[in-house]
Amino acid sequence: MAPQAWREVHFAIETCLRASEQYGLKWTDVNFDTKHLSIPLSKSNKTRRVPLSEQALSILRSFDSALESPWVFPDTIDPLKPKHPYHAGAHFKRILRKTGMPGNWHVLRHTGATRRLLAGVDLVTVSKILGHRTIQTTMRYLHLVQDHMASAINRGSLVLDRTGKNFQIEGGTKSGTNVVITSK
Repeated sequence: MAPQAWREVHFAIETCLRASEQYGLKWTDVNFDTKHLSIPLSKSNKTRRVPLSEQALSILRSFDSALESPWVFPDTIDPLKPKHPYHAGAHFKRILRKTGMPGNWHVLRHTGATRRLLAGVDLVTVSKILGHRTIQTTMRYLHLVQDHMASAINRGSLVLDRTGKNFQIEGGTKSGTNVVITSK
């Protein structure tokens, strides 16, 4: 994948933007001082404020499109026009197909949201970052987190015999942390 295309993919994961939002970004929508994007909402005259991670800011700073275009992601032929989300999505889909993976550009939004949930960001905050009107919409992203939790709990499980006679507990604290179970 070309470096520019990789930066676009990485930016999508970092911001959790829809493809239409990402490729509709103008430099005037980016605030480097307050570290956020202002995403115009199509159904109202309001904007959605999306926080920018340090990674996303670094990606934006690496673009030279600000010198020649009002668009953060300008069209390669006519930089005075935005890149069409379809072209980025089609390119990404071809790359996925070559690797045998299913999906499309929208999986990047899911990836960004899932990574935040796995990192412990609460559901309400992730929902606001995504611009969802209801928490139920965001809950669709939870299935991967729940699968991850199920496998994580099994990795930390202890195998004890049925009687429990062959093990002793030592080093516990009042809060129950730092308990060490050893075999006798």
